[in-house]
This record gives sequence, structure tokens and C-alpha cells, in this order.
Amino acid sequence: MAKSNLLFGILFSFLIIDINKNVHAEKKNEISNIAENINVKIFSPSSNASGVLIKKDLNQYSILTAWHVLEDIKEGDELEIKTNDGYIHTFSRGSINKIENVDLGVFKFKSSNKYKIAELGKVEDSKMGDKIYVFGFPLPNSSVEGGFARLQPGEITANSKNYNKEGYQILYTNKTLPGMSGGSILNLNGKLI
Repeated sequence: MAKSNLLFGILFSFLIIDINKNVHAEKKNEISNIAENINVKIFSPSSNASGVLIKKDLNQYSILTAWHVLEDIKEGDELEIKTNDGYIHTFSRGSINKIENVDLGVFKFKSSNKYKIAELGKVEDSKMGDKIYVFGFPLPNSSVEGGFARLQPGEITANSKNYNKEGYQILYTNKTLPGMSGGSILNLNGKLI
């Protein structure tokens, strides 16, 4: 009887592990789908970067990105946005705004196409050990000639409740590469934090 209980316990453990792997894989696929739909690739005169669709007002979309991506844009410069459907859009001149006290900026473009908007989460609800996903478009390098989307899993290692320079509040284990600046950080519910 003890052997059959032990065998049952081992089989049950393997079943739980297998179910957890499948649930995690489904969640990762769901988050990957969200990330691919809400992120955009930004082409600026100085470099390429990433951004997140955060608002739609009629046919005008707002993109959140890192301020260091936008700060060198001068009058007359072109700024283009590539959405998940492959379309290239031109930004609305005069729409670039810095968000005060943080390394973030917002700008706009117009399109009659329909794009998914990020759902906003609360960074203050995130804590050490929480699983998160970082998404963006790394720059080409010697191994990868064309830039393509990258979803990087990881976890939060610190969440400061105090203001830090440029607003950097959370630290995480996700590995990012140049070009991913301004891309989304998503919690396990697929919300932007």
C-alpha cells in the first residue's frame, strides 16, 4: 500500500509540474501576443528604438517611449513609426512632449488603422520576485543583421517607493539590448508597468 501511495504521489507531482509548465507557456504566449500588438518600432535620425501605444483619440495614437529617444529630435527631422502590421507612419509634428522628472516622452501619429492600446498597470503594486516581460526591437548587430522583436522574461529584483533620478523605480533581471529603449515592461497580467 505504501509503495502505491508513493507511486501515486510521484505521478501526481509530475502531473502538477506538467500542468504548471503548460500554464506558464500559455501565459507567455498571451503576453507575447499583447506585446507584439502594443509595441512599435521607432526610426529617428540618431537611432532606432521602441515605443508603446498608450492612447487613441479618434484617429490619433499616442506613443510612450524613453525621453532619450526623443530629446535630440529637431524641427524638420523625420520620426517614423512601424506598427505591428508593417505600416510606416510619420509622427505628428509638434506632438513631442517630455514627461516631467522621468526619462519618458510621448508623441503622436495619425492612422485610420485600428491598433491595440496598452492596458496600464500600477508599478507600485509590483514587488520583488514578480515575473515581468520586457519587449522591444534590438538594433542589428554582427549576429543578427535585421532588427526583430524580442520578448525577454525576468523578474523584479527591487521596487523603490522613493523617487530616483529620471524616475527609474524598478530593477529587473530581464536582459535588454540597445534599441529596446522605450519598449514595454509588462506584468503577468499583460499590463504596462
